[in-house]
Amino acid sequence: MTDSQLQILAPSLYVEAQSEIADIRGKLNRSAFKAIAKEALRRLAQKDLVAQRISEHLATQAELEELCRLLISPDERLAQSFIDDVHAKGASIETVYLSYLAGAARMLGEWWDEDRVPFTKVAFGSIRIYAIICALNRRFTEFSPILSRSAVFASVPGETHTLGVSMISDLLAKDGWSITTKTGRDHDELVEDIAERDWRIIGLSAGGSHAIEPLARLIVALRIHKPDAKILIGGRILLEAHDSVLAMRPDAVAMDLDQTHEALERFLAAPK
Repeated sequence: MTDSQLQILAPSLYVEAQSEIADIRGKLNRSAFKAIAKEALRRLAQKDLVAQRISEHLATQAELEELCRLLISPDERLAQSFIDDVHAKGASIETVYLSYLAGAARMLGEWWDEDRVPFTKVAFGSIRIYAIICALNRRFTEFSPILSRSAVFASVPGETHTLGVSMISDLLAKDGWSITTKTGRDHDELVEDIAERDWRIIGLSAGGSHAIEPLARLIVALRIHKPDAKILIGGRILLEAHDSVLAMRPDAVAMDLDQTHEALERFLAAPK
């Protein structure tokens, strides 16, 4: 996929992503929303380190400061326009993502550490960055069909009831799916484990409303590290906190084996 095939930010996708972020803010408690903002900052700051190794020009200090000011400004359209202008002037999608957006996340974190801005504004800016990334991710997936009947299924960090994940994986294997199961891992270990492999379908299982915050953090991290992956959510959390799970905008949810199978087949049948 070339940059000519991918216009940087379709306005409709960005508006949709912003709406979804507002929905998340409205349906998650303050602690969970704060955890999402912190996770986005941390993961994107790691991406900024990767940017130091790319061959194109990096965002300048002045550009990052301007982008940060726009990200925390009252007008949500200003940061989007800034990113569009950067791309129009020749920056590739990779540079926009790795240098500008990741660099802005790092700088917002520094501003917070230095007490230049309160965390409420930093959280606001980081969530706007995440909205831009979500809009970009959707453009990536439009040109990135899933071809393999393979997936990774994992229990959310902290879960002790993991039998359901293993059972679903075994039953799907009988239907021709290659399922790798990950249980008992902490947050960073699980994200790293999934990010370094070529899985395009990720199933996450959570046992109840107690898992809202770790699930939200996990989805944010995976969206940043695996932008072309489809995320499926299952488990008792759908009974106890259905609206909160839907606010996180997974690609599908499933209460049982049949719904899981249907979701996986839909992922495979998406336009190629």
